[in-house]
Amino acid sequence: MEDRLDRDLDGEKLTAILVFMLPGLTLFAIFSVGPMLYSAVGSFFTWDGFTIGQFAGFETWIAAFQDDAIINWDNLLAFQYPMGALPQNIIWMVVHVPLSTLLGLGLALLFADLRGRSVLRSMVFLAFTTPTVVIGLVLLFVYDPQAGIFNGLLRSIGLEGMVRNWVQEPQIAIYALVAGGVWVQTGFSMLLYSSALAGIDPALLESARVDGAGRFRRFKDIIWPLVKPVTAVVVIMSMIWVIRIFAIVYAAGGPSGGPGGVFSVLGLEVYQAAFSVPIEYSKAMVVALIELVIALPMAWYIASMD
Repeated sequence: MEDRLDRDLDGEKLTAILVFMLPGLTLFAIFSVGPMLYSAVGSFFTWDGFTIGQFAGFETWIAAFQDDAIINWDNLLAFQYPMGALPQNIIWMVVHVPLSTLLGLGLALLFADLRGRSVLRSMVFLAFTTPTVVIGLVLLFVYDPQAGIFNGLLRSIGLEGMVRNWVQEPQIAIYALVAGGVWVQTGFSMLLYSSALAGIDPALLESARVDGAGRFRRFKDIIWPLVKPVTAVVVIMSMIWVIRIFAIVYAAGGPSGGPGGVFSVLGLEVYQAAFSVPIEYSKAMVVALIELVIALPMAWYIASMD
């Protein structure tokens, strides 16, 4: 009798859980799973504007990887810009993610014991709360060859020969923009690391200090093992942010992706293919799916973390 009652209660709990989850699952299916499946199927068809046409197989996929706007194989092998949206997105990831992660950790450690740390953290985090479109426009002003703050700083320290329009020279323009992205994402990384550091028992650090452990030893043996799980989240969230980046690139370089497309990333190519004449809807789906294939395993890893 008692076992039957327990089974009835478990059944009622399961029913209640499903009822509460149903609205969320329905919205998720309509606005996330549905578009993913629609894009996956649609990428194998030709499109007349927004009207589906004939089955094309892998023709659109092959054409996308042969498109210089996606991968410029000649420039990629010579390591010259523009290399195409996909390699440039990867360069964003390789440069941006380590820098924003290390700077975030460094600032979190620096501010941990300072007076006024709340104000300092707020100042650093402000960039992350600013719309990325605004950040892109600010970067154009910062790098302006005449009135820009960065070039003004170079002049003030006697480096007049280095003054240039940093966002117009193909071989350095993308790195100037990546620096702005690092400025944005560092605040997010710092906030997560600061939360992790706040959870460390001060008695552990004090005991290690009394036992003669220096700053590096305390970091290596106590702090790093405790913030290591946060590092995985910081790195993967930064990688997803880079893969999805669009607004800062559009604001700084326009729909063409800067001079010769040196700013172009996958998100910008989706926009170009879907909304610029001639409309290439199947190409937009292919590029969007490339983004999804890169980002989905990272999101899944975060969701599966204990």
